[in-house]
Amino acid sequence: GVEIFSSNSKQPIAEYAGNPLIEALPPILTDEAAMGLIANLPYEATAEELALERSVRIHCIDRLRSVVQPMLIHLELESMFSLLIRRGYVGRNPTSPATVRHLHSLSGAQRYHDGFKSTAETFSLVGLSGIGKSTALWAILSLYPQTIKHERFEGKQFVHTQITWLKLDCPRDGSLAGFCQEFFIAVGKAMGDEHYHKRFRARNINDSLQQMAQVASTFYIGALLIDEIQNLHFAKTGGKDNMLNFFLHLVNNIGIPVVFIGTNSMVSLFSDVLRNARRCCGVGIVEFKRFEKQDDEWKMLVENLWSYQWCQQRAELTDDIYDALYEHTQGVTDFLVKLLVLTQRYAIQSGEERITAASIRLVSD
Repeated sequence: GVEIFSSNSKQPIAEYAGNPLIEALPPILTDEAAMGLIANLPYEATAEELALERSVRIHCIDRLRSVVQPMLIHLELESMFSLLIRRGYVGRNPTSPATVRHLHSLSGAQRYHDGFKSTAETFSLVGLSGIGKSTALWAILSLYPQTIKHERFEGKQFVHTQITWLKLDCPRDGSLAGFCQEFFIAVGKAMGDEHYHKRFRARNINDSLQQMAQVASTFYIGALLIDEIQNLHFAKTGGKDNMLNFFLHLVNNIGIPVVFIGTNSMVSLFSDVLRNARRCCGVGIVEFKRFEKQDDEWKMLVENLWSYQWCQQRAELTDDIYDALYEHTQGVTDFLVKLLVLTQRYAIQSGEERITAASIRLVSD
């Protein structure tokens, strides 16, 4: 949502004080507060719901899909993102003359690039499909208002629109032109203007990069999150080097922190290049791994999800069921949720009205 900001909160960190872009952000969270905000544990089945018709109860089961149980990796991610976005704004303080000069240079006037020191960094988020990367990311992004309208700052007029984050999915066609288009569509969405992207018609990729740089600076975009990076094809982007140069330019010259999200092979390619980049010291890689069977967090997740049952006979979580769930999901959270949803649907539709290890195996097969 859009938030109007014109107050003046006290910043505990000297580098952050006096910077309207940072002062407009929510306060830095403690681990406890972050966990409370990230968690989404909807209410379990009520007696009234269990008395409902079969066809209606099947709809309740989908509540399982909205469960978010905070894990250590969520906290690590929240704290990295919190740092990334604020550090990136340190080098882009709109009340400092250097930033004003840099904005001026981006508009095609004289180049003042030497005076601009990017404080932007990058990090990468890798893991198999369905392991929970995007879900975790949305949980963390939702802690920040995406668009902030500034009106006054420290008693002076300061009328600007700030977009704190922008999340893009790499297009299925795998081209850089498609990627640039996604960027302008995302900016339009953040501002509530669905026709915004139509203003940008680029002759070539360099043209697009220039326009993206201008837009990113005008709206003080805080972080760019690029998801499904494995969709980009070398063939469609003019080769590997061309694609990597494009992203290097994005990070170095625009000075926006970038988070790359995707499967391992593709992301490691980006991370290696960015580690050798001029200004980009990548913060590193956060890896979403499959859970091991005896992992405490996996056990907790299984127990939490197990409490959401809409069959008329409540099943206990036996060792046999626990084994079956691990055997058929191999520690992938997305598979676990889907398997529980589908097994319950089967149990209700078949009239069994109870989850068993046998039905878990049957549904999985």
